[in-house]
Amino acid sequence: MRRSETAAFIVDLEAYFSVSLGDNVFAELPSPPDHLDRETVEECRTITSMLAVARKSQYRVAWDAEEYSVNLSNSARSSSGFLEAKLMARYPPLIGLKAFTKCEEDHLPLLVGPAVVTDAHNRVLLWYLPQIFSEQQQNKILAAIRLLEAQLTFGDINSGAPRTDRWRDSASLFSVGG
Repeated sequence: MRRSETAAFIVDLEAYFSVSLGDNVFAELPSPPDHLDRETVEECRTITSMLAVARKSQYRVAWDAEEYSVNLSNSARSSSGFLEAKLMARYPPLIGLKAFTKCEEDHLPLLVGPAVVTDAHNRVLLWYLPQIFSEQQQNKILAAIRLLEAQLTFGDINSGAPRTDRWRDSASLFSVGG
């Protein structure tokens, strides 16, 4: 029951922040479930408000992500040297090289706040949510990852395996059988 109450609260918060970022500045802030402590409620509010802001700041690439995926998987089997350049020409980045270089030279960030990047069909490619987790939450996540460290690490790369500089299909980066 607690999970469903928490989930409903988060959905209500996201709706609240979406409305409050619009014309209705007097939207009613939803009440949190009784089982959530103050810190958790604040984290929920921070996260949902950032998600609402990100949805208002959308960027769109000119290409189709599914088509890109098909071409990428087909090209992973190819060993042609100009493959990366061909993919880059067909699926250009969100910001061109000249604009990127100017931002870098001027020490400007490419994205200045929360944002969403979508493909030509409005499919979400990424959410940019800077500093969405508090330092305390980051420490909790780090501690949990360290508990799993034994399962997340692997030994030396098999010296008998053929060397490849193709990161998409290098056997050393993927487990056998999936």
